[in-house]
Amino acid sequence: MACLSMATGAAAETVEVALPALLGPYPVSPGEFARTATVVLPKTPQLIHGCSLRIVATGTIGVADCGSIGHLDAWPMEYVAEMEGNEWIAFHDPHFSPGLFESTATFEPFIGEPTWDLLLDGQADVTLSGAPWSALGSCDPVVVPMGNVLEAYFVVDADFELPVEATTWGRIKALYR
Repeated sequence: MACLSMATGAAAETVEVALPALLGPYPVSPGEFARTATVVLPKTPQLIHGCSLRIVATGTIGVADCGSIGHLDAWPMEYVAEMEGNEWIAFHDPHFSPGLFESTATFEPFIGEPTWDLLLDGQADVTLSGAPWSALGSCDPVVVPMGNVLEAYFVVDADFELPVEATTWGRIKALYR
């Protein structure tokens, strides 16, 4: 007699998805500071524990004239990622030295009490904004900072369904011999 056994379950896993649509210079063009990409997970999650955005970028440091205070010689770029109309937001720490850097920012609730249900179908839109650091205050720009995102990855920590495999009862018994 042949019986089939189908076992299902879930396993916690961290998955990275490359987002090439977010790559390139920031600001994107005069007055345009953001790019949007659709995250498509390789498999459908059952439960999402958290998400983040990891970027690898290069940047220049700007200079600002702060009048009687003097010069602000370390005016960096600022990167902020958002999901689903600002419900989830991830602030990357400003990088105060020129050159290559890597930054990972965790998505946190920003408006209301959002859930991760938006990703349970395996996809969602992520918008990355890159602009000169907004903490400039009343200073006037002398040299405006620029950035270039070289790599961007959406990172999700979730429980994904384990694959189901049809197996005969004889093969299952053989595993325990």
